[in-house]
Amino acid sequence: MGYKFLGDIAKLRNENIKDNSDDSLLYVTTAHLLPEKRGLDSNLESSLNKSGKHFYKGDILVSNIRPYFKKIWFATSDGITSNDVLIFTPKEGVDLSYLYYLLMQDTFFDYATKTSKGTKMPRGDKSALKQFEVYIPKLEMQVGTSKKLKSFDKKIETNNAIIANLEAQAQAIFKSRFVDFELFQDGQFVESELGMIPEGWEVKTLGDFFPVITGKKNANIAIDNGEYPFFTCSQGIFYTDDYSFDANAILLAGNGDFNVKRYNGKFEAYQRTYILIPYDEKYVGLLYNLIEFYLPQIVSGHKGSVINYITKGMIEEFKFAVPNDMPAKTLKLFNDYENFIAHLKKEVKNLEITRDTLLPKLMSGEIRVGQDDIEEIENLL
Repeated sequence: MGYKFLGDIAKLRNENIKDNSDDSLLYVTTAHLLPEKRGLDSNLESSLNKSGKHFYKGDILVSNIRPYFKKIWFATSDGITSNDVLIFTPKEGVDLSYLYYLLMQDTFFDYATKTSKGTKMPRGDKSALKQFEVYIPKLEMQVGTSKKLKSFDKKIETNNAIIANLEAQAQAIFKSRFVDFELFQDGQFVESELGMIPEGWEVKTLGDFFPVITGKKNANIAIDNGEYPFFTCSQGIFYTDDYSFDANAILLAGNGDFNVKRYNGKFEAYQRTYILIPYDEKYVGLLYNLIEFYLPQIVSGHKGSVINYITKGMIEEFKFAVPNDMPAKTLKLFNDYENFIAHLKKEVKNLEITRDTLLPKLMSGEIRVGQDDIEEIENLL
């Protein structure tokens, strides 16, 4: 079929819903779409009484604000979205998944950024987007190409599911041992400033375990295909070619999208991201799970009200109970969880890199389904 314009092979859905009464619908805004093509955040708001555009399972949602963040999601359910999210559907003769991978290309997001309007909060120009040129082979070739790319995404999805399960297990173990004290119910308890705690335990602060420092960089140092992770307050991870830290660290977003991450190696950090490097590395897995569990309390501040940002003192002074003599096997357990999770995340990143390297070659016809090159793709999976 050859090259065509995006407007020739896809259309934008524009069905409106006002004051929604169906709580089965998802409510998705650009804030819920993760950067770097990582899909949808799991923390969604209720759609009740919301108004917006109606999308359906199988639609392709693309954030139209600051397109350089590369936010895209293949909808798995029906829902409502805001006017700052574009809803793409294929026209006749175009495979739905093929359209999704066309829109996943860096060239599409680069084009959307180049043709966007506005400076502080640039928005994609819908008329210009319709002129984005794409390669459209015969339908059977589209389907075959999509199947190959889906093989990567399926493995990424499987790994992410395992990661989520392991994280939930680690959090359950932490709660059982350090919050509910289930292993110590038959022992003696003593009074403390935090309430009753097992005998032989003590109250400590986070400041006892690490210094609280922040990154120094602005958000604009992020680049495509950078060598080192760049941690900001976003759920996603960006990249850059420089680093200021080389450590086994916990990263805590100081404002905006409060979240906590873990990384061991060379990295860079945004000026409002806290870098927490334990004095003793063997505590890093336990401390990560502790901060993850207590993050809502840290974010709520000392007075119990929701805050806009986390201060250094709120981290340093946060109190919790731990054994006077921490068992080595307990520390190893949490570190083993975190090390395996880090291994799986590295696998996911490598799969994403390989997929995104092959993506433009497959979508331009440089590599075609049925060629010997496809065997090399399968050997990578």
